[in-house]
Amino acid sequence: MSGEVKQNTSVASGAIAVAPTATESASDPAYNTNPEDVGSEWHNTTTGEIFICNDNTTDNNLWVGQKGTRISTTRALFGGGYGNPGSGNANMRSIDYFIIDTIGNATDFGDLVPMNNVPLYALCASDNGTNGRGLFFGGSENVVYMDTIQYVNIASTGGADTFGYLSQGLFGPGACSNATNDRVCKAGGVTQPWATSNVIEYVTAS
Repeated sequence: MSGEVKQNTSVASGAIAVAPTATESASDPAYNTNPEDVGSEWHNTTTGEIFICNDNTTDNNLWVGQKGTRISTTRALFGGGYGNPGSGNANMRSIDYFIIDTIGNATDFGDLVPMNNVPLYALCASDNGTNGRGLFFGGSENVVYMDTIQYVNIASTGGADTFGYLSQGLFGPGACSNATNDRVCKAGGVTQPWATSNVIEYVTAS
């Protein structure tokens, strides 16, 4: 017997490969741990959670633990808006992001759902704080108040997709999350014809 430890890397094929070297530490990895390879393992000897590096971009790592913990840079997103009428072909359905941990300019993330390729503004957004999903609610499009809920996966750039719908179209609602149990709430706003709303609605973001 060689005593060599191996692991099954493909259940379907039964392929066995040498287990990758794992870093053992009393704490979790960080977004700037910067392992050499995607697939690198990190074992937290305090909690017992095992992390796999899904993205080893320098100082922008993504680590995913088998208990569901995700470790990455702290991204902030903002989308939509209404630009200066003289700004020409400015994309008012764009989503930008920046890294809160470091000082720097915003970067293009993607676009909101292209309903009619016109500005979408006075919408609100929040995230569920558990699996990296961000949601955008309502807003005004060509003076039509929208009832659409859109979502993005914050850890990976890309355009938004339709998540679902509010009970009615809303201008200027607000949104928040308690960031622990996957619930995101939308509150208030203005309906058409012009009337204020005191309705609170919630979704399970995942």
